[in-house]
Amino acid sequence: MAFSLTDVVQVDLENGLRILIREDHSVPIVTSMIWYRVGSRDEVPGVTGVSHFIEHMMFKGTQRLGKGEIDFITTVNGGASNAFTSQDFTAYYFSFASDRWLPALEIEADRMINATFDPEEFELERQVILDEIRMGLDSPWEAMRQVADAAAYPDHPYGNPIIGQWADVSQLSRDAVLSFYRRFYAPGFATLVLVGDFNSTDTLKRVEDLFGNICGSGSALRLRSRSLPGRVRSSSPDRARCPACSSRSRAPRSTRPTSSPSCCWTRSSLRESSRACTDGWWKR
Repeated sequence: MAFSLTDVVQVDLENGLRILIREDHSVPIVTSMIWYRVGSRDEVPGVTGVSHFIEHMMFKGTQRLGKGEIDFITTVNGGASNAFTSQDFTAYYFSFASDRWLPALEIEADRMINATFDPEEFELERQVILDEIRMGLDSPWEAMRQVADAAAYPDHPYGNPIIGQWADVSQLSRDAVLSFYRRFYAPGFATLVLVGDFNSTDTLKRVEDLFGNICGSGSALRLRSRSLPGRVRSSSPDRARCPACSSRSRAPRSTRPTSSPSCCWTRSSLRESSRACTDGWWKR
């Protein structure tokens, strides 16, 4: 079946949840994906990495589903799931055979408001994320990228690594993470995308049953623009200095409330400065 935008149906629930749905009976598979309009750009100094931290915790249980049950339901039904965080959004997806995909909707509706952030799991996951930060900085290219971003976006959250600053992730409190979750994980910040081998009418009815009674707006509007005090830090400034960063121009201070900053690469000397960065890093 050839893809066409005319095949996509958009439905907005009263609580703000946007649904994009497309029937496709070419294969007996359904993919469910929910996008939240929250990412590292919504973080303030001291709590960098909180969006990514929540992404991890969304698989660790709800008031209805205990530790490991989300992964168990996915596996026992032969499905696949994952998630990712960006500067501007966080997304979660499931793929199942079309005769057993409805648990995806039930899980997403449940963890939109009922994730428990179990204290023991919270501390275990903190160590997992700190290991991710450490592994990333084992690469000279990741270290270089972080310093380049900090130089290009000194007054905007884009200058911080999505995974967060080591110092911030090390001390993030459960209360701070829960507060961030309650602000942004709500239908008014979400778009649910459904594609595959299903009946659209029946599917929309099920979505309305599961999501329709959830309060829509969260506790705050998204911050549209912000000037950050001081210089944005890299996760590991002592290891992440490199001359390649001088090849990247600073982004201009944004004057439009919904604009995202832009940056550009100066092509001259990029190859030479990158080589100098990696050579110097390995010689330390």
